[in-house]
Amino acid sequence: MPPASHFQPRRFCHVHGLTFATVALFCAAFVPLSAKPKKDAAPPPSEVVEMEGLTVTDARELPPPEEWSYTTIPGFEVLSNASTRATQRLMRDFVIFRDALGIVWPIQFRDPPPSAIILCGRNNAFEQFLPAATKEDGTPVDIGRASITLINREQGFIVMDLQTKSLDLDPSMIGMESPDAGPASFEIDHYAQLYREYVRYLLSQFGASLPPWFEEGLCQIIMKMDVDKRTIIFGKIDDPDDYPSPRGAGAGAAAAPLLASDDEDSGDSSDPGFIGNVTIDDRDFNIVLRRRALLNFKDFFGVKADSPVAQNPLGNNVWAKQCQAFVHMCLFSTGGKYKKPFAEFLTRSAKEPVTPELFRECFGKTYNRFLVELRGYISFTSYTAQQVTITSGPPLLADPPEMRVASEGVSARIKGDALMIAGKPQAALNTLRAASIRGDQTAPLLASLGIAAHAAGEDTRARKALEAAVADQTTRGRAYTTLARIHLSEAQGELSPSQLSSILQLLFEARKIRPTLPDTYELIAEAWTRSSASPKDEHLAVLVEGIKRFPRDVELVYQTAELATRIANYDGARSLIAHGLKITTDTPVRERFAKLQSTLPSPSMPAEAPPSAVEPSPVNTGMPASAPAS
Repeated sequence: MPPASHFQPRRFCHVHGLTFATVALFCAAFVPLSAKPKKDAAPPPSEVVEMEGLTVTDARELPPPEEWSYTTIPGFEVLSNASTRATQRLMRDFVIFRDALGIVWPIQFRDPPPSAIILCGRNNAFEQFLPAATKEDGTPVDIGRASITLINREQGFIVMDLQTKSLDLDPSMIGMESPDAGPASFEIDHYAQLYREYVRYLLSQFGASLPPWFEEGLCQIIMKMDVDKRTIIFGKIDDPDDYPSPRGAGAGAAAAPLLASDDEDSGDSSDPGFIGNVTIDDRDFNIVLRRRALLNFKDFFGVKADSPVAQNPLGNNVWAKQCQAFVHMCLFSTGGKYKKPFAEFLTRSAKEPVTPELFRECFGKTYNRFLVELRGYISFTSYTAQQVTITSGPPLLADPPEMRVASEGVSARIKGDALMIAGKPQAALNTLRAASIRGDQTAPLLASLGIAAHAAGEDTRARKALEAAVADQTTRGRAYTTLARIHLSEAQGELSPSQLSSILQLLFEARKIRPTLPDTYELIAEAWTRSSASPKDEHLAVLVEGIKRFPRDVELVYQTAELATRIANYDGARSLIAHGLKITTDTPVRERFAKLQSTLPSPSMPAEAPPSAVEPSPVNTGMPASAPAS
């Protein structure tokens, strides 16, 4: 970063609190860096939880602890083994970035998950967080990654590779299909990659899957948002006159034709592609695609979120740049004639398969007629960018965060939880176990340790850790649900009243903690299903509360309908079965609902709406029947 007296704009953007309608409408001088990090103080005695019998190996057998720095910024913990200066510069810009986003779209999510940013600056630390990537046939594929977002309903992590400065990309992943194409080297802009991952993090809070083409297109546009101290420009793209020819492109390559055939599955005619070794800059669609064939829309919309093409959007990935072109044309083209059709298409494509018929109903054009327009937009881009000027109040500035040395317990907890979401429970367990053996037995670490041990199949260790964490009133909701799951698996046959009570007490504690987890309600339903006692209507109201929070949780809907049938609440059961049949197309699941429906007596009157979650009267379980509003 330049010094304060030579402030240079960087690019930022943001999307908050989304519904499909609001997503569509939305689309319609620094303080000197601090010196050495300070050492974390040892936790006070009140935060230490003794766990007799947990230590099973001598500390001398363990690898030496890793060195990480730690800080916090609003909404995130930050763990870094990059240099202090590099970390502070990146985080300072990120804070400015978030402030700019708040101006562009000042809506906040409710109950965002506890989150962390992990900056990997040495020792190849980034590689441990990468999930194994495979092709559709199961064979491994080498995906070039400089960053990754790991997220579930409870936690979110943005992991950055600051050690790698450039990546050699697979030519087939970025549309360089020519047999003469050599390896492509992509120069990484770590700031832009952080902004990309933050947008993915925000979009993941939406609560439903956004189409991958929209997510990538929005990321591509947002990465190019310009932010000055008092100006934000959204939707601006590179001037083609500044880039007369893409570096590495064959000088004699003919421009792709503007017209496509009448075949719905056809795209542009192929061009020779990039020849030989190339160095790739991350340019906009009007630069990258002007000499590249476009994908036909059937293939374009058919790319899945977990496919290698979507997971490898770095460099001049043709699919990624076509995503940018399509979204940019719909949102920023002069006149804005596609904003309304685009909003309808985005909403419907999230709920039903994208077909030529659906596309024509929204845009009034066939795939290929629109592809012709898209090719023309790429060649002659007429658009209107959006600009926001801050006329009053403080400018967009931020101080660098103060860093300190992370204790092993803090770094192990953050790394272990991220490894869990990456699908590596054994690696997570090894990391957390080492910190525990070396003396950190605080409730947050023990909660993470117990969750990882359960995922790794070590329930004895998991139960000890989780019981200690719960006794110290951990604020990790999954610690309570995981311990309840272990108790359910250890119970034989029907649950006795005392077993039911102890399990429900854990789950009702989890129910108080934000963010709320669907596991909480699913396990409450399972506990009642296995109980020798039958629930009452007020108990079912708690499960209906869960259905209102997670309306597409098919298993929860089925379990609740089954319990309603068990206590002869047939009207409620019919309504729940109707809802279950509405939200699933899976044949075996629909057959389960139909079989349950066949056991119900004939209705005396038409079924009403699903059972009301009106606050029930207190029940004799020692727990409140209703939860705080989410």
